[in-house]
Amino acid sequence: MFANMYRAYDRLPNRLKEKINGRNVLQVHDYKRVERLDPAKINLAEILHHEHPIVITHPRTGRKALFVSRLISMSIVGMDRQESEDILLELADLSEDPSNIYEHRWGVGDLVIWDNLASIHARKDFPREEPRLMRRLVVMGQKLVG
Repeated sequence: MFANMYRAYDRLPNRLKEKINGRNVLQVHDYKRVERLDPAKINLAEILHHEHPIVITHPRTGRKALFVSRLISMSIVGMDRQESEDILLELADLSEDPSNIYEHRWGVGDLVIWDNLASIHARKDFPREEPRLMRRLVVMGQKLVG
């Protein structure tokens, strides 16, 4: 499943755009887990983490996109913990709205390529006896700009 983060940003209420404009989010992910980590129970020094703008400007298209995810966006930098949590949950709900999701129906030989700067992705459970191969390829990277 893929969520269009351009559309998610475009659909944000102005009051929310004003709150997040120019702010960074702490992104934390432990690839061994499938649930969001509790910041009170982790040592950041032991887990991959980065600060990124909540809203990025895509370097190719010039369009603004949300750059958050329910799973990895831990907190809004410099914001009260509860306000940060409330905003991140609202952003996740908006980006995961069913009208903003494309769900690929897999067939033999399918190849799907997506732009990580304009989408977020997730999968549903699948039978363990069915093979699944996912390879990550970074074509080009640069510092994200808000």
